[in-house]
Amino acid sequence: MILVTVTSQNGNKKTYKIIVTKTDTAYLSNSYLENLAIENVFLLPEFRFDVFEYTAEIGSNIESLNILAVPQIEGATVSITGAENLAYGSNKINITTTSKDKSKTSTYIVDVYKKTENEETMELLENTNANVEKNLQTDDINENIQPKIDVNKIVTVIIIGLGILVLIGMLIWIYYKEKNMQK
Repeated sequence: MILVTVTSQNGNKKTYKIIVTKTDTAYLSNSYLENLAIENVFLLPEFRFDVFEYTAEIGSNIESLNILAVPQIEGATVSITGAENLAYGSNKINITTTSKDKSKTSTYIVDVYKKTENEETMELLENTNANVEKNLQTDDINENIQPKIDVNKIVTVIIIGLGILVLIGMLIWIYYKEKNMQK
């Protein structure tokens, strides 16, 4: 036991008793995680045992999350709530670790934002547009770019042209045939 006496500015004294118990089992009250990961999802910030709030984004097709939560000490228990039946928008996932001696708990919260299909489409369009703009702004454009040639259109024009030439030839033949018949 440790006695601590505190004297205030006006001279009043108060004594506090501190009881210290030395134990080799202090580690049993550890309720921290060693690792926290969600399959195919990035946590922000990156996991640290002493950071208790995270954010993440998932696609519209994800209904539930596979979460790996490993306690720092063997025998501590982990419970996960909110990782099933995810709704569009914000979803709070609670990962609670209880120490082996059940004297302490730690709760890690992951705010998972589930995108709607429209949000994913808009994001895809924005990324595509950004890539097109980036490609158009680059100084590495090849000056020897060949125009795209549609062979089917060229063949069609040639066939029409040949058809017109055959028709003109037939008209000329008819003209001379009639002219020779009149003589």
